[in-house]
Amino acid sequence: MDSNSVETTDSWSWPKIIKHIILPKPKDAPKAGKKEMQARVGLGVFFGIIALSAFSSSDLPSCSSSDSHSLVEQIINDLPVAKAAGAKFVELKDVEELGFNEKSEIRSCSATLITTSGEDALQYSIVWSNKDKGEFYIEAQVL
Repeated sequence: MDSNSVETTDSWSWPKIIKHIILPKPKDAPKAGKKEMQARVGLGVFFGIIALSAFSSSDLPSCSSSDSHSLVEQIINDLPVAKAAGAKFVELKDVEELGFNEKSEIRSCSATLITTSGEDALQYSIVWSNKDKGEFYIEAQVL
């Protein structure tokens, strides 16, 4: 390593990174690398980052609606690992609807998540939590 570079966890194996995420961080551990941050964000979203929102329409919001985008922004910005890394939501781009199940009323979406730390593929579902009250939630997973 040259004198201008900073050691990060990017050189570590995935099992070592996952162990590092789950267990308390040792004092002599290197700075979190891009692989570790992606793993932290992905695991945080995957393990139940669900937010609720109310809106006035009787239809489930579209993938590209401002309601959906606002909720994804809230989910990402509220992730403890994103806060710790100083990563902030910037935008969603290339938003696509992957499908809509009319029986269960679940909308599946994909997008490119842009944060201050970079770009990641994102899949999310929009689901009613209480249709009568117009409440829905989003389940998101950074890929």
